[in-house]
Amino acid sequence: MRTNQLQKLTMVFAMTTVIAIVVGYAAVASSSQLRPPTVVVTFNIEQVTADLTERGDAEVKLRKLITNIEDEKKLKFKAIEELNVAIESAADADRGVLLENLDKLKLSAISFQRFAVSQIDIATFFDVSRPVSKD
Repeated sequence: MRTNQLQKLTMVFAMTTVIAIVVGYAAVASSSQLRPPTVVVTFNIEQVTADLTERGDAEVKLRKLITNIEDEKKLKFKAIEELNVAIESAADADRGVLLENLDKLKLSAISFQRFAVSQIDIATFFDVSRPVSKD
């Protein structure tokens, strides 16, 4: 009788082990099927560094353009101030000509300021919207 109990116990243990293995395998198999596929991204490091270098060069050019525009604007407004001082100390006969020159300088300065803003906008637009070349 002892052998019969030992056989039953061994059979129960074997069945429990098989069931545990089957359930564990099914759990792993079902979880691996539910995962989304792994996304792998590749890129060309040379192209990335070249784009960064181009962007840096474009920023330097843009800063130089802005500096030149600011210098030119300062010169124009300085000329307007000097002409204002000259008008205050000018004779009545010369004031008409000087006022006309002042109006021309003001118009020129305002036009230059609008032109400068458009140039900066255009330069910024072309720098930012430059398409990236793909090899």
